[in-house]
Amino acid sequence: KKYLISQLRKEALRVLVNLASASIITAPNLLNMWIRIVFESLEDENISIFDLVLWGVGNLTADSPKFRDEFLQKGVITKIIKRLLNIKMRDIF
Repeated sequence: KKYLISQLRKEALRVLVNLASASIITAPNLLNMWIRIVFESLEDENISIFDLVLWGVGNLTADSPKFRDEFLQKGVITKIIKRLLNIKMRDIF
């Protein structure tokens, strides 16, 4: 069951990442949804999901200083850094 949830999360993130740009996500509730999904996804141990989170956050924060500030203010970047520090080499290779 845990594996299936992880795979579903991965596919959902893949869709969101492809849509992730500041020009598309204009409504505040969509940004808040993205932030919530990022927080939930960072709890998943699947390194592929973490990769997708980084890609999506990178797209959004590069497109918009407003989004960058929002991600910083809500602690998303801090959470990503903590996750990076906890990655073990065996998770990568």
